[in-house]
Amino acid sequence: MANIEKELESLESASKSGDFRASYRLAQMYNQGLNVKKDVETASEYFDLAFRQLNEAPNSDETNYFLGTFYLYGLGTVSKDEEKAFSLFKKNADHKEINGMIMVANAYLNGIGINKDPEEGFRIINEIKDSKHPLAYKIYADCKLKGLGTMVDEKEAVKYYKLAAENNDIISTYILGLLYRDGKGVEQNYKVSLEYLEKAASYNYPDALKQIAFFYSQGICVKKDTLKEAEYLKRYADTGIPDGMFIYGSVCLDRQKGLFKYQEGLDYLKRAVALNEPKATHVLGKIYENGEYGVFVNKGLAFNHYLKAYNLGLKNAAFDVLRCLKQNIGVSGTPAKIDEFEQICKSLKENMNNQA
Repeated sequence: MANIEKELESLESASKSGDFRASYRLAQMYNQGLNVKKDVETASEYFDLAFRQLNEAPNSDETNYFLGTFYLYGLGTVSKDEEKAFSLFKKNADHKEINGMIMVANAYLNGIGINKDPEEGFRIINEIKDSKHPLAYKIYADCKLKGLGTMVDEKEAVKYYKLAAENNDIISTYILGLLYRDGKGVEQNYKVSLEYLEKAASYNYPDALKQIAFFYSQGICVKKDTLKEAEYLKRYADTGIPDGMFIYGSVCLDRQKGLFKYQEGLDYLKRAVALNEPKATHVLGKIYENGEYGVFVNKGLAFNHYLKAYNLGLKNAAFDVLRCLKQNIGVSGTPAKIDEFEQICKSLKENMNNQA
């Protein structure tokens, strides 16, 4: 704890002295909740400070790289501009600067700020694949796993994911967990899979937390354990991902799980709804309509949640919207609105029948 406080104090001092690297690092820490409480507003303030400091600093490959990340991701109040980001990274790549080459390769592979060209992307990343940079290892492995600009070679992919993981690339660590789980490029081994997933989870990598929860829910390589499943799902939810909030909230309300954490479940569902998670919005609508888990019946609120869930992309919520409109549940359905949703539901049913 003392070391963390000392690091923060040192970074804050450097930031105030005009060091854009310190300001950028502080922004990242607050944005991701790394050793500090996650605070998006404070993160944005530090990103904006770093951006001003970068523009005042002498032009160099380093400043071009940092400025490129601002335009690539739209950090702070800077507007996202992928073409501008690519042009800045390209200047670095032309100077054979590794970080710039990595970003340019990734841009060609994914069509970011430039027309997609997997062969060119792979050519660049192949040139620097042994540069001992974890991201270069990872991107090369991605190409070999997915056949991006090259032939698929799962064993080669595993080799380079391991190099990236050994250099603390958390996503590569997580991917290795999946590859051992599925037996891709390696012999299937759930024990090794879990070891990689747990390492990624130690950094609170969201997908790893979700996968380990699944292992405990199904008894894969571990004894089935509802409490451990819930523990990992809560950690997944607490990373701030709406899907995690929905899943953990649902588990808390699942009587078969026997957790009996109804208030906590409702709290997490409401947090997910506030972040526009459609499934959570639909489930909360059901709870308001039926008055479950100690919640008072509120038909109007139920209808609003069904409609919101539909507008957020959960098309099946249209059936509940139509039911409410036709039966005047929380809303007075007009003939025009009823007809609109009858047509929507008819189309949905036809699509379901065609897929059956």
